[in-house]
Amino acid sequence: MTTEEGRVNLDTLLRRAKAKSAARGASEAKLDSLLEQHTRKLREEELKKENNSPKSDPMENIRDLFETELMPAFDDLREKYRKNDISLELDALKLLQGGREIVIDIEYGGVGMRFDGTVMTNVIAFQLTRYSTRDPAGITASGPTLRVRGLTADKFRDFICQRIAALIQAVMQRT
Repeated sequence: MTTEEGRVNLDTLLRRAKAKSAARGASEAKLDSLLEQHTRKLREEELKKENNSPKSDPMENIRDLFETELMPAFDDLREKYRKNDISLELDALKLLQGGREIVIDIEYGGVGMRFDGTVMTNVIAFQLTRYSTRDPAGITASGPTLRVRGLTADKFRDFICQRIAALIQAVMQRT
């Protein structure tokens, strides 16, 4: 730093000061970079946990599906076929309140079919009771099933229309 004559070499001092400053700046930059990487890693892990967290309850998804899509589709069918004296009733109150039961009632020409359904995560299994207005006790047997996977309002409408058609055919055979 000093010359032989005892004078201070300013160039050397400036170079050393800049080198220390640059080294300090490089250290800070490295620290900032490490902190940023760690923060990013923590965020990614948090997102992974959220995405890998257990899926919501499948029964809640089914209840939402009934409330938002299937019941309105059923109501459309009820309105459409009311003019043909076909009575359609859907009772999903127990399902919507946390249970697993639904009841679908279809009547036409003095004959009816009641479908008591048990909703499971993959299927709705129905018990079928055929009855007439003269004999409301009816005959009970196992009924159809309806797959829940991929169930849409259109598929539900199709299912209900098939049951209405079967009832009309039964009425036609009686007369």
